[in-house]
Amino acid sequence: MQSAQLDFEKELAKKDQEHRVETETLVLQNERLVSCLLASKQKQTHNTKVKNIEEAEREREESMNVVHPLEGNIEIIQKENKELTEKLNGLTTIIEELVSFLLSKKSQ
Repeated sequence: MQSAQLDFEKELAKKDQEHRVETETLVLQNERLVSCLLASKQKQTHNTKVKNIEEAEREREESMNVVHPLEGNIEIIQKENKELTEKLNGLTTIIEELVSFLLSKKSQ
């Protein structure tokens, strides 16, 4: 009877040890999974931040591209203004010469 009791206790201790090992293994696997999930979440958060930054940068560049044509328009307007000013100066000179000519004809 004592032998059966000892065998039973040994078997019980052996099963208990196996369950402890399985439990420790499961705990370690769980910790690894949690660690992987956290790393994955951090990576996802990082990727989202990078994506948002890239999108903001792209939008900023696109808005800058809208400004550049305006700068080109300003240059065109300045060039046209200069050409028109030169033509106006030329016309003013011609008008002054005509007035001078007409005044000289009138006084003759």
